[in-house]
Amino acid sequence: MNSSFHSRAPACHAAALLLLCAGPGLRVEELRAAEPPQAATKTNLMEISLDELLAVKVQTVISAAKYAQPTALAPASVTIVTDRDIQLHGYRNLTEVLGSVRGFTATYDRNYHYLGIRGFNRPGDYNSRVLLLIDGHRVNDVVYDGAPIGNDGYLDVDLIDRVEVVRGPGSAVYGSSAFFGVVNVITRRGRDMKGAEAALTVGAFDTYQGRFSLGQQLTNGVEFLLSGTVRESEGHRQLSFPAGSAVGLDGESGRSLFARIGVPGLELTGGFVTRTKQIPTGSYGTDFGVAGSQTRDDKAFADLKMQRRWEEPGVDLLARLYYDYDRYRGYYIYTGARNVDPAEGQRWGAEVQVTKEIGERHKVSAGLDFRNSFQIQQENFTEVPFTLNFSDSRQSTVISPYITSQWQLRSNLTFHAGARLDYFDNATHSANPRLGLVWQPVDGTVLKGLYGTAFRAANAYELQYNDGMVTQKPALSLRPETVDTYELVWEQALGRHWHFTSSAYFYEINNAITQITDPADGLLVFRNTGQNTGRGVENELAYKSDNGFCTRLSYVFSETEDRGTGAALSNSPKHLARWHNTLPLHADKVFIGTELTYTSPVQTSATSASPGRVGGYWLLNATLYTRELVRGWSASVSVHNLLDRRYQNAVGDEI
Repeated sequence: MNSSFHSRAPACHAAALLLLCAGPGLRVEELRAAEPPQAATKTNLMEISLDELLAVKVQTVISAAKYAQPTALAPASVTIVTDRDIQLHGYRNLTEVLGSVRGFTATYDRNYHYLGIRGFNRPGDYNSRVLLLIDGHRVNDVVYDGAPIGNDGYLDVDLIDRVEVVRGPGSAVYGSSAFFGVVNVITRRGRDMKGAEAALTVGAFDTYQGRFSLGQQLTNGVEFLLSGTVRESEGHRQLSFPAGSAVGLDGESGRSLFARIGVPGLELTGGFVTRTKQIPTGSYGTDFGVAGSQTRDDKAFADLKMQRRWEEPGVDLLARLYYDYDRYRGYYIYTGARNVDPAEGQRWGAEVQVTKEIGERHKVSAGLDFRNSFQIQQENFTEVPFTLNFSDSRQSTVISPYITSQWQLRSNLTFHAGARLDYFDNATHSANPRLGLVWQPVDGTVLKGLYGTAFRAANAYELQYNDGMVTQKPALSLRPETVDTYELVWEQALGRHWHFTSSAYFYEINNAITQITDPADGLLVFRNTGQNTGRGVENELAYKSDNGFCTRLSYVFSETEDRGTGAALSNSPKHLARWHNTLPLHADKVFIGTELTYTSPVQTSATSASPGRVGGYWLLNATLYTRELVRGWSASVSVHNLLDRRYQNAVGDEI
């Protein structure tokens, strides 16, 4: 069991905030104006224009097709996690936000966080099968193509306005790595902040986090936001493993900056994060229980985006120019000697997209995406005596035209179609279509039939990395893995307060890229391991009352199979259940949020010499959240793992 206390307030109260948080610690934050009551909406969502959608607060999603549309009518199963959800449940990072979404699981190996989607979470995968965006900017890194969802990510959760989760293959719009889904984190605007904020978190394991933010929209139209966060944690004082106890080896420190400035139609966004984490597990055969093994991640990005709309012809233009930088340093202790494992990547890219309304029933969006990874560098060396074990440097370019189209065949029937071609400079290419039919047979009922394909090209780490043949060797040649997905979605409004969603899906993966232990030499290596399948049903029932009480119950059944062996995939829970509650206690100012989750047992790595099984577990988290008890302040106290359950996560063979 562990607890955290987080406080946020206008900067004019910063001195009082520091005094307040020197005690047990609270979460205090500047409150934004309450949303006005929703206006009456048309019963048929297909008849609502974009302007009407914005006026009546119909929930919309941008990430499904790169333009705004109602979530119920998007060609995907969509979940929106709002900033209010994050506050009421005390989520501390993006891992916890996504771990609350139906069909998603989050695991942790004491160094990085990993995301499983629809029963698929393979060892050695650094979140390369989900595409992570920040305000539409791709942040999967250059070398590993991984999505940073833990404390190595760019954003303090207080900067999040909402998180759009789009399930299913997204390569028809986004290309490689949009394999099982797309996550787009939409950040707060300067106009939302309306001044300065200061925040301080105090948590278990000597965890401290501070943030200062400044944001505003000026009278001349200029809007800006600047925010910095500092985090320090000692971690668990003592951790027990089969090899023994690791004492004082779980520490973490990090710094991050996020900034945006713009005028209507043009904005520049940038971010920077650095994070150092000790490794207590003795992974990759390092000396167990000895200080010195740790990783450091440094990331930065800049994104210049232009948007313009011409009302008369009904044309929208989106253009962006961007740059990304990633640097990783792994330090590993072997019999007293330090092995260093650096990787560095840089890329720039540009995208242009034009969306045209053709009459009242047809919308077409076409774009061209260009990415040039001009530095992809990996090394491994021993410091004393200096021995270079491995060095590789390369570049990569991909050019990708894409098109999506939406036809309203009838007033209650819409057909979606799209495709994207990704051309790589190594003469490989991938074509991925997406089809969707959305039907609203009666008011309050939406049915979707969806099909799509996606691909993931092997990244440089999977293809080339080795550490001098000590624990890992290069694959050298890997085919892209592909997935075909079929899905049926039923969304049902049950009166004013209840809503039910059910999805049934089947996917088939070919040429799955998996890290295995080669029995011939005992070294880790990535291989195309054949065909995997997955099938499942995701159900969710939600209730929201007028007084602020909310409850959401979800159950997911998923079943995966390695077609070659007939066995279930490792780290694939068959059952997931979650129950979220938000209970108002006093005049829309005091709330209790609870989250009860169940994860069924999973098999550990099927490629290891002695595969095993990790038991299922229940977890209960609770948050007490207050707002406006003191003008301009709010506070929350969170307790995680309230039942103090001991549980384990399955990890890869490197641990």
